[in-house]
Amino acid sequence: MSEEKRVQAIILSLEDYSFESTALVARKLIHVAQIISRISMKGGSIITINLDILGRELLALMPPLPSYGYGREHIGPRYGSLIHGQHLKDVVITGHNGTIDGQGQSWWVKYKKKLLNYTRGPLVQIMWSSNIVISNITLRDSPFWTIHPYDCRNVNISGLTILAPVNGAPNTDGIDP
Repeated sequence: MSEEKRVQAIILSLEDYSFESTALVARKLIHVAQIISRISMKGGSIITINLDILGRELLALMPPLPSYGYGREHIGPRYGSLIHGQHLKDVVITGHNGTIDGQGQSWWVKYKKKLLNYTRGPLVQIMWSSNIVISNITLRDSPFWTIHPYDCRNVNISGLTILAPVNGAPNTDGIDP
């Protein structure tokens, strides 16, 4: 079975699980993240991160944010985020010693050398959503902003460790509401 078909099968099977299968869903999400460059969530999701998730060098393109009308660094689309969701309700991203690593070094070098044609994406972006909890995880080396809850309501973010170099990591803000 090709990698693409395996990923599609995993993603389709994720839709069948409920809150009782959180550990299994988390393992499948981590497996998917190691194969593809993005995790998209649906409402009612609980993602428990107990292992490391590594970002990819290239992420899918997305339209610019409506409030900006263009990418922050370039006109036109922007790179997507590693973990992404839109129009969600009741989502929890939590963990115990888990790390989401955006692999920002390659992005920062390309940005400085003006090799990117699009705006870099945040590590975690949730848009037009409500009742979101992000807690007890480590986020490191985001390509751009680390967490971006865009136009969301009732967002609770706590117990995070956000790591990025003091120098050489442009616009890797911790949380940008």
